[in-house]
Amino acid sequence: MKQIKIALIFSVLLISGIGPAKSQVLTDNTMRVGDLYFSILSEEAKTAICEGNMIIDQEEPNIDIPARIIFTKDDSNTEYTVTAISDEAFTDRLPGWPGDMYQTDYCEHDRARCCNLQSVTFPETIINIGSEAFAGARILEEVEIPPYVTEIGSNCFYWSGGLKKIILPKTLMEIPEGFASMCKNLAECEIPQSTVIIGDNAFFRCNSLTHVFIPASVKEIGKDAFTALVSIENFEVDPENESYCTWEGILFNKDMTLLVAWPFTRRHVAVPEGVQKIYGEALNWGFELVSLDLPSSIETLENTSFNYDTQLKDIIIRTNIPPVGNDEKPMFAEEVFRNATLHVPQEALELYSSAPIWSKFSKIVAIGISDVDKIAVDENQHRFYTLDGQETHTPRQGQIVIRCHNRKTEKIVY
Repeated sequence: MKQIKIALIFSVLLISGIGPAKSQVLTDNTMRVGDLYFSILSEEAKTAICEGNMIIDQEEPNIDIPARIIFTKDDSNTEYTVTAISDEAFTDRLPGWPGDMYQTDYCEHDRARCCNLQSVTFPETIINIGSEAFAGARILEEVEIPPYVTEIGSNCFYWSGGLKKIILPKTLMEIPEGFASMCKNLAECEIPQSTVIIGDNAFFRCNSLTHVFIPASVKEIGKDAFTALVSIENFEVDPENESYCTWEGILFNKDMTLLVAWPFTRRHVAVPEGVQKIYGEALNWGFELVSLDLPSSIETLENTSFNYDTQLKDIIIRTNIPPVGNDEKPMFAEEVFRNATLHVPQEALELYSSAPIWSKFSKIVAIGISDVDKIAVDENQHRFYTLDGQETHTPRQGQIVIRCHNRKTEKIVY
């Protein structure tokens, strides 16, 4: 919340017909209308920016931002169009900020943001909304962003635990970094057909999202934009999209060398052969993941980690060369190193047993046909394996099929 210095007295009139507001003590380019503060953006264009509201402790305020305001100064009335909302306009920093964006306690945590708005109505004149303008909204349930907005600042609705629905402008080209990150109750936010860029962490840990459709226009998806969506069963991508695709509901880049996002309703992760890298922490934060199967095509794990996948029981690494990890954070949780079994190629057992990261596992065994017996699959899913235990995505006769039918997992010869 920006502090307004006391300097000058203006008489302010709201164009909407409410009538003149009471005179306030403000600066020579700042005005107050009701509980809202405004500053002049451009004298030439006669535009103004909404700086937020003053009553930060009000329990359930309902804000209606006017389209136009009038300065009355020295018996002269000047009209300004409200075109923007400032950074942090309706949010307040609680003690201890900056905080850990991965905390799950909204507002109660001492490093959180807090926004006490119950509702907000925007005028169609708004074209820009600032960074963290509504971060930490705990009781604001639905927001419709004006149709002519062209720019939204980073973390605009970050940590807004109350939000259930966001309606974006149909012409919006970029969804910014951290846009609705950590909005645990957000269940609906359709990506416009005009969107080209989706920023890092844009929908990170939006636990209630059940549907994500990537339109053909999207050319760039940032790291962890869709990580840890625990209610997603399948991602969907427009077939005309030239940058991204899905396979069995998993989100990849177009040539399927990069795994972008995993549907976290699935507890058994099997990354298909051909994938070379995991984008960001796309497979982290799966608190209920049971198994992790990485293909021989994996080149590096330097840019990712699995340290929040604390329930992992089996990790299968199919490459003969132990992947290099990230030195800045643990690859796996300590309990996973202690309790899980690491499965690696027979010929690479010694390498993994002495390699950084992988040697920390208490139990390292060779991949073999016996490991196929341990594979679990979801209902109506099929997984194909060669007789030496290698997963394959080109089914042929004589291979092993693991399938789940009527909640019963069975192994058959194809």
